[in-house]
Amino acid sequence: MGVLGPRRHTQKTGDISEQAAITRLLQCGYIVLTPYGQMHRYDLVIEDADGKFWRVQVKTGWLNEDHSIIRFATASSMNYTVKNKGWRNYRGNVNTLPFMSKT
Repeated sequence: MGVLGPRRHTQKTGDISEQAAITRLLQCGYIVLTPYGQMHRYDLVIEDADGKFWRVQVKTGWLNEDHSIIRFATASSMNYTVKNKGWRNYRGNVNTLPFMSKT
């Protein structure tokens, strides 16, 4: 355990980013829907002012060493089964990729 507590699991970090995104989207006036479970290709669905629905995949970003670039993964790992390992992008599965910078 470090000075600031135990190291955070990646799922917990993702949950914090999702909650930050939900809060900001609600503040902007969107209706926010959350799917049940963890195995979806998107984290949220938002409804815009025209009644259109958008699938949203929230990502957490990290600053590089000199704080000039924010990096975030544009794919997810598929390591949940022994025979299906690797990375899978979100092309065609989401409409937008907002992210939160972890500092």
